Formats: sequence, C-alpha cells, structure tokens
Amino acid sequence: MTLTKTHNRMIAGSAANVDDFGAVGDGVTDDSAAIQAAINSSATDIILTNGKTYLCLTTLSFPSNKRLAGRAKLKLGAAARRLIRTEKGAVNCIFEDFEAEGFSGKGGGYVGGEFAIQLDDADWSVIRNVTAYNFGGDGFYVGPDDANHNLVENCVAHDNGRQGVSIAGASSSIGKADVIPWQLRAPRPTTTGSCRRPVS
Repeated sequence: MTLTKTHNRMIAGSAANVDDFGAVGDGVTDDSAAIQAAINSSATDIILTNGKTYLCLTTLSFPSNKRLAGRAKLKLGAAARRLIRTEKGAVNCIFEDFEAEGFSGKGGGYVGGEFAIQLDDADWSVIRNVTAYNFGGDGFYVGPDDANHNLVENCVAHDNGRQGVSIAGASSSIGKADVIPWQLRAPRPTTTGSCRRPVS
C-alpha cells in the first residue's frame, strides 16, 4: 500500500499533521508508515494531533532540520526496539511536547536498545517537554560515539529499564553548559541542511 497526501490543504514546506498521511491515532492501528511519510515530506514541522495515541511497530527515522511536536502519545509496539532514532549525524532535530510509552517496562529487566528517543551522534538537537516511560532501556539516549551540543530540557523519564538519560561516547555533555540560546519557535528549522548554532 502506498501512502499519499490526502488533503489538498497540504502545501509543500508547511506543517504536516500525521493524520493527513493516514495516521489513525487510536492506539491499536500501526501508524508507523503514516508518521514516517509525514516526516519524509517537505514539511519541517511534523504535528501530532492533541489527545491521540499513535502506535509504532517500527522505528521512526528522523532526519536533520525537522521538528516533531504535539500533546499526544507515541506508543512503542513489540516489533520495534527504538521509538525514534535520528539519522546518524543529523543536526537540528527538535522533539517537543509529547509522551512516549515503551513496551518492555522496568519490570522486565534491561532490554538493550529499547529507547524512546536516540540522538544517534546528532548535533545541535533538542528534546523538550517529553515524557518517556516503560522502556526496557533508556528514556533518552545520546550517542554512541560523537554527539555534541544537544539539549534535554524539562523532560521526565520514569519506570524505564536503565537510565532516564544516557550519554555514551559524546564529546560534550547535556545540561546548562550547553543551553542553546535560540528561540525554537521562531524561526523554525531551515531546510538548507545548516544548523543554528549559538551566537556569542
């Protein structure tokens, strides 16, 4: 089955609501392909519909210069190990204002690689106002080799199999030392491939 745009209001480059790409958000239907189609579109802002629960049975791959946001829940299915993984070396990835529910949970012991969000050696990326729970591994994982200048802010991670936030092999830590002095809501990420670095 091929997913195509279903609403003529969708203009290239504008925000993309995952529902317009076929996501159902009932917590039962596998919405992975529809959400990935929205991520792969020309839009920089990918929007989850408030109050919905989106089941993902495959890992969502996230490229540079994109933002995923919405007061909704992304739920990991049994077939996937990671809910969201940035493309290796991606820059300027933004994740905001949603809930991520894992599959294995704390009680099952550590399940390697089961994370809510992995910044896979990403740079200049942000996870903000995201709650991650019930993952067999970490809530948020940064690494494994060379991730720099990333920010995890105002997030909650609980009842996971290992750490809430894990930094592995990153050459800079996450925290106040790397607070990034730009406004995330204006301007939006660019589509030029360049990331916005702090201005001194």
